[in-house]
Amino acid sequence: MPIIKIGQPFPGHIQEDGLLTFMEVSHGDDQGLDLMFVNSLPGVLPSEVDLLVSKPIKIGIVRFPPIIFFLLVVEGPAALDSPFGIGLYPEGTTAKLLEAARRARGWPPAARRVIDVVIVDSETTLVNRIRRTTLTRAWWMTLADELELCPPSLSREAYRAAMQQAYSRWKNPGEMVSHCVILEETGI
Repeated sequence: MPIIKIGQPFPGHIQEDGLLTFMEVSHGDDQGLDLMFVNSLPGVLPSEVDLLVSKPIKIGIVRFPPIIFFLLVVEGPAALDSPFGIGLYPEGTTAKLLEAARRARGWPPAARRVIDVVIVDSETTLVNRIRRTTLTRAWWMTLADELELCPPSLSREAYRAAMQQAYSRWKNPGEMVSHCVILEETGI
């Protein structure tokens, strides 16, 4: 993952407002996945930023073939969603991500892996806050299973169509929570 600093421009490309997911193969010893959720919603209030960086959050996965949705559920009914299609990556990258995801199955039962939640000002693209937290091996194994169910190749049109169908079915991310295949509170 790129180096991210508070007060500096976000080093990745943010093409739309919302919750975006960045996934890549770790360069650490275990070659698992690195996962970063970037919130770039306009007009986010300081109190909402505080919820994301200091209150308990849960992270879920919703299956909606041919894609999945990541959910960030914060205190109260608030939730953010991020659609994700592994098949949008080039074929070689998809294969490497799937292989890295499978490595979670070999981790010790009590293992936890870090994720980052980054808050970015949508107008300036400056990083406002960063939260580093963890999820259990069970969550990461579920992610591996869900990624395996997604097609390895996916057109932008099919991706957009799946998003449209999901957003027609669920009017807001809070309605998606009960459909999570896993929903886990993050930890240290």
